[in-house]
Amino acid sequence: MKANPDIIGEKNDGINESQIVEMEKFSKNKFPDSYREFLFLGGKNNNIFQSASSSSFNRFKSLRESVENVLTEDNYKIEKDFWVISSLDGGEQFHFFFYDEGENPPVYYYCSYLSEWENENGKGTPGYKKISDTFSEYLEKKIKALKS
Repeated sequence: MKANPDIIGEKNDGINESQIVEMEKFSKNKFPDSYREFLFLGGKNNNIFQSASSSSFNRFKSLRESVENVLTEDNYKIEKDFWVISSLDGGEQFHFFFYDEGENPPVYYYCSYLSEWENENGKGTPGYKKISDTFSEYLEKKIKALKS
């Protein structure tokens, strides 16, 4: 992010350490170092996700609430504690990481109708899969996609 301060017309704008700590208190977990760096560089506004203020604290709270509602509706439980990075379709699709997978954790994709796991009626079922081996790799893929 530091090397790409403006890709889609949005300038990266970070948050300070005390704001990061406030988010960690909300999550009841310490964030991985790679994610803390992301927040420091673009936690208020960033050019990775395509909506202004996409990573503000209130936006993350809202993301988590919509994801929890979808998981309840889907009758699906993700067993480990996780943090939502981004979301589509009101939480029916989202990217996340688990807190307990290191300082640069893998990133996963959840979908309430993932077609890879079709049920007997040929309809997708809820599930998640790994999409990046590390959070840094996830951001690099996002940046590369936006540049092309």
